[in-house]
Amino acid sequence: MKEKENFLSKSIHENSDPTQSHLIVCAPCSDDADYEWITEVGVTEAIVPFKAWFVDNNIPHVFEMNWGNPWLDDVAGKLTDSPTHTFCINVTVRANKRPMTKEERMVFELKFLNKFPITNLGPYIEQGMRKMGEAEGEQEQK
Repeated sequence: MKEKENFLSKSIHENSDPTQSHLIVCAPCSDDADYEWITEVGVTEAIVPFKAWFVDNNIPHVFEMNWGNPWLDDVAGKLTDSPTHTFCINVTVRANKRPMTKEERMVFELKFLNKFPITNLGPYIEQGMRKMGEAEGEQEQK
């Protein structure tokens, strides 16, 4: 993982234990604030299984979002057709209040093997928008 730099703050994870923090999402996104909510819809959908795992295993946790440079090594140009597109959403999850045990980390990594980091939020945005449309439809029927 690259040094965690971004446009909004400096080294927000400088005190984090790298064995306790997992990069869940590193995906290109628009830098236009008008579309920020759409990206957040995708992130909300993308983190559902990870959040459920932490809750099911009674592990206090925190998700952190960062807008800026991608945190994956050599990610510019591989996520999109444009090698200059480097504005990304980076989402990490880490245990909070207590560290994960070695066993918990191992189970987490095996459970989500090859499922993170998520580098394309498109399907998650579509899924979230579909849910929003269904919820609006239900509201109109009432």
